[in-house]
Amino acid sequence: MKVAQPPDQCRSPLIATMVLRQSPFPNGCLHGLHSVSWVLIFPCYWFLERFLSSFMETTVEKKRRKSRQCSFHPLQVVLGTTAFLVLLVLSMPIALLGFIVWLPLQAVRRPFSYRHNQSQGAPKEWSAPEKGRTFVFVSANLCLLPDGLARFSNLCHTQRRSAAIGQSIVQGVTRVQAHTNAHSLKEGILNQDMVSTSQYGAINPSCPAPPWLRPGLLFNKGDASMKGKVFRGEEQETQPVDPVVIAIDMDDEHVEGGEGFDRVEETIHERNQLEDILGEPGVLSYDNPCLVSDELATSTGNHVVPEGWCRRDGGAGRSTRCEISPLIPAGADFVCLQEVFDKRAANRLSALLSPVFEHILYDVGAYGPLGCSDFKFFNSGLFLASRYPILTAQYRHFCNGSGEDALAAKGLLCVKVLIGATAEQKIVGYMNCTHLHAPEADGHIRCAQLTTLLTWITDFQEKNASPTDLVAFDVLCGDFNFDNCSPDDHLEQKHEVFSCYKDPCRAGPKKDQEWAIGTLLQPRMLYDDAVNSAQSLQRTLEKEEGRRKYIAPPINPDGTPDETDTGAPWTGRRIDYILYREGCGSSLTTEVKTFTFITHLAGLTDHLAVALRLLVSYPSEDL
Repeated sequence: MKVAQPPDQCRSPLIATMVLRQSPFPNGCLHGLHSVSWVLIFPCYWFLERFLSSFMETTVEKKRRKSRQCSFHPLQVVLGTTAFLVLLVLSMPIALLGFIVWLPLQAVRRPFSYRHNQSQGAPKEWSAPEKGRTFVFVSANLCLLPDGLARFSNLCHTQRRSAAIGQSIVQGVTRVQAHTNAHSLKEGILNQDMVSTSQYGAINPSCPAPPWLRPGLLFNKGDASMKGKVFRGEEQETQPVDPVVIAIDMDDEHVEGGEGFDRVEETIHERNQLEDILGEPGVLSYDNPCLVSDELATSTGNHVVPEGWCRRDGGAGRSTRCEISPLIPAGADFVCLQEVFDKRAANRLSALLSPVFEHILYDVGAYGPLGCSDFKFFNSGLFLASRYPILTAQYRHFCNGSGEDALAAKGLLCVKVLIGATAEQKIVGYMNCTHLHAPEADGHIRCAQLTTLLTWITDFQEKNASPTDLVAFDVLCGDFNFDNCSPDDHLEQKHEVFSCYKDPCRAGPKKDQEWAIGTLLQPRMLYDDAVNSAQSLQRTLEKEEGRRKYIAPPINPDGTPDETDTGAPWTGRRIDYILYREGCGSSLTTEVKTFTFITHLAGLTDHLAVALRLLVSYPSEDL
C-alpha cells in the first residue's frame, strides 16, 4: 500500500512497541512513586471536577428540579461552588508537590496499561483456516470525561456510567444460550443443567456467572417480579432481565458451507413448532432479542426479514445484513472504545470486562509535554478489549491537534493479535483504533491525520510481519469525527483511506448505503422518553421521522445544519466507523455478514455503538 508520507512536524517522537507487561512502568519502584504522586494530586482534581459540576446541569437534572419546584436551587449553587472553590485552592499546594513527582515519571511511562486475566481460559484456537470463522468487532464512543466536562455533552456521573456501560457490554456479550425443548418452554421452567454460557472466547466455565446469568434469575413465563437495575443517565430504572435464549448449535468450524446453515433451517422449523405448542405466535420472533440468539438473527434463507433489518446482495448468492439492535452482539471478539479519558472510569471498565475479555489495553496515551505539541492533560481516550492474545502493540499520537483537542493525546493504537496456528503458519489479525480531531471546521487537520495513520499502520505491519504469518483481517475503527453527508466534510469524504479500507456503510463519496443511519445523537434530547432506553431508541431510529429528530443533522461549512432534501433516505451524521481491508495480502477472503447499529447504551453516551461481523475463509474454488 503506497501512501503519502506525513509532514515532518507531525512525525510522532513517541513510538512504543514492546513485549506486553501489565504495568506501564519498567519497575515497581517507579509504579509506586506514580501512585503516591497521584494520591497527592487527586484531591485537587476531584474538587475541580465537583466545582464544575456544581453549576453545570444536565437536562434530566433541570427537569427533576422543576418538578420538585425547589426554590433553594440558586442558594445551593452558590454555596456549592463557593465550598468547592475554597477546597480547590487549599488543595493546590499538595497537588503541586504531587505534580513535581508525577511529571518526570511520564518520560519513562509506557503509553498504555495492560490487563491480562490469567485465570481465564484461552479462546478456541483456529487451527483449520480452510473452515471459515466469523469475528465480531464493536466500536463505541463513551464520553467518559471527568464529570464536570462530560456535562457539556449533557452527560453526568461518569463513574456510575462507566459501571453501567461495563455491565451492559458484559450482559450483551455473554448472553445465555439455553438448549431447551417444547415442554420446558411451555412450563416456563429451566433448570441449571440447561443453562450454559458460551464456550467461545476467554470465558472460563468454572468462573462464577454474572448475576443475570445465574439460575436463580430464571423465572416462569409471565413472572415480572425479577427485575434488573440498569443505570440510565441519572436515575435508576428497572428493566426486565429475561435470560431465556433459543440457542442454535452452530459450530464455528462449519460456518462456511452448508452444514451450519442446515441447522439454522432446522432450528427455524423447530421454533415454529414451539410457537404452535405455546399458542403464542411471535413469542420467539426476531422482535424479542432476548429470545433469539445471534446465529438465528444472522441466518440466511428465504425468511421474513424483521423491521430494522435489511439485506444487500453481496454477489454469488451472498448477502450482507444490517440491523438496529438493542443489544451488543453476543460473543463479540474485540471492543474498541473512545473517550475513556477518566482514569477511574478506565480502571472500572477494565475490571468489569476482564472476566470476558482476557486481554485489555487501557489508559492509552501520553501525558505532559511531548516535544512537538502542547502539554497533554488527557490521554488518547482509547480502550481495547480482546479475547485473543495480543502479540505486540504500538501507540503514536497526532502532533497537529488544535484548540481543545490539543489538550488530549489523541492518536492511533495498532495491535497484532494471535488468532490461531496451523502446522506451518500463525494466523494473526491487525486491529487499528483511533479518534480523530473533533472541531467541525478543521477538516484539513483530520485529512492530515488520516494520511499519517495510514503510514503508521503500514510501518507497524511491515515491522511486525513474519514470513509464517497468515493474516486473517486488518480492521480500522473509531470515531473519525466526520460523516459522509455533510458539505463541510467534503475533504475527508474523498480521502484515500477509503481506497485502502472498505466501509460497509458507504456507497461512495457523499453517498451512504440506503440502510445506513447516523451515530451521533442530539445531546439535548438524550433523556427524552423516545430514546432513553435501548428498546425505545431502537424503535425510534427505525423510522425516518425519529432519525431526523434525534440524530445530529449534516452541517454546512458555516456550521449551520444542512436541511437540503436530496430525495434519498435521511442518514444524519455517521461519524463512528469500522473499516476492513479486503484480502489483507493473504489467500484468505473477508466478507461482511452483518453490520449493526447498537442502542444498548442509550442514556449512557451520546453516540450509537456499531458492530461488524466479518467472515474470514478461503475462496470456495480454493477448497
